[in-house]
Amino acid sequence: MPPQATPCSGCGARATDRQDFGWHITCLHIAGASAVRLGLAWLGVGPSLQDRIEIATPLTSLTRLREGLFLMQYGSSPYAGSAYHAAPLLLPLLGSTASHPILYILPGLVADALAALSLAHLQRQLTRGSTRPAVGYSLAALYLWNPLAILACCGGSSAPLENAAGLFALASAVAVNAPFAAFGIVCAAYLSLHPLTLMVGTHRSAALEGT
Repeated sequence: MPPQATPCSGCGARATDRQDFGWHITCLHIAGASAVRLGLAWLGVGPSLQDRIEIATPLTSLTRLREGLFLMQYGSSPYAGSAYHAAPLLLPLLGSTASHPILYILPGLVADALAALSLAHLQRQLTRGSTRPAVGYSLAALYLWNPLAILACCGGSSAPLENAAGLFALASAVAVNAPFAAFGIVCAAYLSLHPLTLMVGTHRSAALEGT
């Protein structure tokens, strides 16, 4: 009888080491990109970016959020005028940091970190079995160091929250985690309607992974 192949424990250990190395690199990118964002906010670039149409829209603008908070604090509806158009839950969620000259960037930092981790997990799932799994974590770095992502975060836009929710939904769908995927889609759709188009992609990904 031909000799049976035995599993190589060393190969599995090396693959685990490469995956751990990839996660460490992703965490370093998150720390570095967060430091850059905080540094730019400390330098005061936020006010010059908050009303730029390339960075923020009436739905994602920090200036509109502050106007909605002002109206709500004085007993008026934030939707009474034409200033605030975003989701109502953003007012209590972001209200504690929206007026701070530096901490207004905190929700964007957390959202970008979650988006990067979701991208790393997504790419890891898609490159499963590759001999170079650490390459998969480059997507997280590309997102974190994207100039538009940095400027959107420094400008106080709520777009990073939408990105994080959408990417979390995609990563959960590829991992065949339907409850988390649905939760991500619900959060993204609550912030803006266009993420509803992800329902087709996430359902298809979950169906393919389940077969």
